Amino acid sequence: MTLETVQVSNYGFKVIVTVTDTAGTARNLTGAANLKIKLRCTKARAGKEFTGQAEDLANGKISYTVAASDIDEEGLWQAQAYYELGAWKGHTEAVDAFFVERNLA
Repeated sequence: MTLETVQVSNYGFKVIVTVTDTAGTARNLTGAANLKIKLRCTKARAGKEFTGQAEDLANGKISYTVAASDIDEEGLWQAQAYYELGAWKGHTEAVDAFFVERNLA
């Protein structure tokens, strides 16, 4: 995975998490509910939770478009998805999503 680099306070870009099984195959999430994307800078103690969007559920993709003030710390940010499908409710493993650098001015 190639990490994108963004600047502190950038927004309008999309974070997409692909839910996979242990073999790395995308899970079909058709019918999944309560979609969430969680983001956290590895330097932070707490993360942030956002309502996820169905990006391409048949191929396991859940997304969130970053809003103003969501990205407030420099460093490596990780993403994690949450979803409910049938009787199963839970989180994916966290994945490295993007790197944030400080602005020049």
